[in-house]
Amino acid sequence: MDVKHPVQHDDAAARALLGRCAIFRRCGAADLAALASSTRWIEHADGADLVREGDMPQELLVLEHGYAQVIKRGANGDEHVINRVGPRDSIGEMALFDIVPRSATVRADGPVRSLLQGPLSHFLTGRWRTWLAIVGANIIFSAAHLYVSPGLAGIAFVVGLFWGWLYARQGGPAGVSVSHVLLGLWAFELVGLGVLP
Repeated sequence: MDVKHPVQHDDAAARALLGRCAIFRRCGAADLAALASSTRWIEHADGADLVREGDMPQELLVLEHGYAQVIKRGANGDEHVINRVGPRDSIGEMALFDIVPRSATVRADGPVRSLLQGPLSHFLTGRWRTWLAIVGANIIFSAAHLYVSPGLAGIAFVVGLFWGWLYARQGGPAGVSVSHVLLGLWAFELVGLGVLP
């Protein structure tokens, strides 16, 4: 992200904005208060990148005021505006569940004020918060494999639990990436598990 300026935290305003955002709309007052307590307000200048395509995500942003362009880089490096977001829109929802590179750049089109929220494990509470985040991410991860077969989705869930644990233990994606490559080579080359045509 470009240089941004944190502003004074206001829990009431954060709770109100989260309650109006589509992905948090069904949360109760206690849940919204817990979420709001781990957020911070950010002021983005005109032309600043709120998130950049290809960067590893750290947070979700909810726009309070202002507008931003969603920009995708083409094969030749040219930028193309593919969408526009505004008040109450969220950016980077998948950062709550999984660590995958940003799929687009979001650039302020005028001054923007947003509420910044960290990964799912940052706002879950209690002793099991890391495992709750890992299981939540793996439900999405395994569901993405259902198009091939339910069996592969089940295997993806189990392997994803290991990868989630490995990521949490190492604090980064290196071990997960290496084991994913090795498992893929084993499954597709040695075992001949070519599930795709």
